[in-house]
Amino acid sequence: MMTTEILLVLLCVAAGVYCSLTSVERGVPYPPTYTGPVIGVLAQTTFGKMEKFGHSYIAASYVKYLEMSGAQVIPVMDSLSAEELNRTLHSINGMLIPGGGQIFPDSKFYRASKFIYDWTVSYNKNQTETQGHFPLWGTCLGFEAMLYAEAGANETNDIRFKCSAHMANNLTIQEGAQDSRMLKNLDSKLYQAVQTEKLVYNSHSFCISPDKIEDTDSPLHKNYNLLAVNWDAEGQQYIALVEHKTLPIFASQFHPEKNGFEWTTYEDIPHSKNAVLFMQYLANFFLDEARQNKNQFSESAEFYKRSINNFSPVYTLMAINSTLETCYFFHEK
Repeated sequence: MMTTEILLVLLCVAAGVYCSLTSVERGVPYPPTYTGPVIGVLAQTTFGKMEKFGHSYIAASYVKYLEMSGAQVIPVMDSLSAEELNRTLHSINGMLIPGGGQIFPDSKFYRASKFIYDWTVSYNKNQTETQGHFPLWGTCLGFEAMLYAEAGANETNDIRFKCSAHMANNLTIQEGAQDSRMLKNLDSKLYQAVQTEKLVYNSHSFCISPDKIEDTDSPLHKNYNLLAVNWDAEGQQYIALVEHKTLPIFASQFHPEKNGFEWTTYEDIPHSKNAVLFMQYLANFFLDEARQNKNQFSESAEFYKRSINNFSPVYTLMAINSTLETCYFFHEK
């Protein structure tokens, strides 16, 4: 006789969706506790060939990147209400806004990114000893979203410019960056290597000029330190790496997660030992920041229900010839 559990799985497969069994359906209780740090990764709307797998996605390389340094991960849907986002952020220990392809400012992704950014600024300015600080990292599109939000940019006042940056680069580290929170503990040999070897990979069509930080009247100048710059294929200089002057907010225009976890042959992603070591250094730095935060879900069951481990990644490199190796897909709208 067919059990309820098997019937449920078959129905899910027939419908082409992913289902996870609840605690009651599994007949196994959720563990009473869990350990962190727990990092949220913002999902974004699928497009093109990806749409057949789900409504939103997260590249699995971000998950692996965080897990590599000791994080547990939950996906955070860009469709969540302000109330739901607020409750989620109060329950986790840090947030990563990833790269991707969404428009500013008229997209769910940007609206969610701006809420997360504004929330993080407010939370950290009002932190207590029991809560600790809440770190936020933005990569590529996430980097752009965070600086766009900080600058108060909009459709008629976009701080970005069109560029052509789909390439490996070395970093041109700025004066004083060696004393930054992010880079001060970087091994001296690796500190030199990141400036002389092409260790980072960029994949973006919008850039932000260093002038936006150097302008003494700008919010970016007031609140951010410029750590490194890069140049695109046409020789245009742009911001590569920043950190907030007082808050645990960090962002890179390049993709640290790709060095160890993206293997497409359509992109010249560096996989050298030094490239991977620099990736690991940045991930370890961010997770050390997250370990200072003591937020938790009020019930462990909510964490287990929302864990990324409830979802199975799709091998998108082979399934749709994607430049992303594997992706997690979600059906929430």
